[in-house]
Amino acid sequence: MLQFAQMSTIYLRNTYKIENPTVGLLNIGTEETKGNDLTKAAYQLLKEQSPELGLNFVRKC
Repeated sequence: MLQFAQMSTIYLRNTYKIENPTVGLLNIGTEETKGNDLTKAAYQLLKEQSPELGLNFVRKC
């Protein structure tokens, strides 16, 4: 999921000229502890690595 976030960000920047596209993770709640193991792991990866990778990860909607 982290790689999809990276690819999507690059695609939106290059194709649609959106300077800072947002990346979100659809889950069953806003709490970090909700969801299945995959969404919990994806959330942690996105949260920790977004600044380093230049992703605009939105934590809460």
